[in-house]
Amino acid sequence: MTLPSDITGAALVTGASSGIGRSLACQLAKRGFPLMLVGRDEATLRSAAHDCAGAGVRAEICAVDLAEPDAVKRIAAALDAAGMRVEILVNNAGFAVHGPVAAVEADAEEALVQVQILATLRLTRLALRSMLPLRSGRIVHVASVYSFIPVPHQAVYGACKAFMFSHAAALREELRGTGVTASLLAPGTTRTAFRSRAGLSPRAERGGMDPDRVAAEAVEGLMAGRFLIVPGLRNKLLTLAAGLVPRPSRARVMGAINARRGLGGHGGG
Repeated sequence: MTLPSDITGAALVTGASSGIGRSLACQLAKRGFPLMLVGRDEATLRSAAHDCAGAGVRAEICAVDLAEPDAVKRIAAALDAAGMRVEILVNNAGFAVHGPVAAVEADAEEALVQVQILATLRLTRLALRSMLPLRSGRIVHVASVYSFIPVPHQAVYGACKAFMFSHAAALREELRGTGVTASLLAPGTTRTAFRSRAGLSPRAERGGMDPDRVAAEAVEGLMAGRFLIVPGLRNKLLTLAAGLVPRPSRARVMGAINARRGLGGHGGG
């Protein structure tokens, strides 16, 4: 496959309108990468694009809901229209669903799977089409420290993050020697509107990291080609400790923590 010489390599960031995604986009802009910003709300995307363009880069937007089956086709069309190819892919979009498995709305859980798993798979395949012929590219799945811990009252959310870890690890091995790398970003609690939008208690954000700091560490690790990027000493220690505890015990401890955080009630997010 030969790519036209006038196609611009860009960073595609999903969930780019706020939080970690917006901070990641700004960090990539500071490193000189043109951007394709993806999110559901056009107004907040335009605001993010304006901020990123302040670094002197081109920032395009694609307002689309990744829970929709044709979302990735629409993103591909937006890239083509902008004359861009994916040089860096940041699979960041997501949302929280909380409550007992028996009580959570099925539609909410299935939308989460669509966004976190199916869209991640489809965007990764899309990116590889241009990365592999050029033997250059970076892919990062934005997961969570929950990738390593079963999460009662957020069972599907945690399972999606575990999927992202496993997929990124397998993909990295498959890509060995191709010039393309796959990484996993596993932040802990971060001070964004993510949890409040899901109706969670403010207690769930206590001790959280600043999203700009998370993004700075993430982009540094991504550009260095590291696989596992865990921002913050506290989160690094949590990840190490989780590996020493049997999985059922991890689930029991996490269930107790989430109950104290106010996540033990019924309902979807």
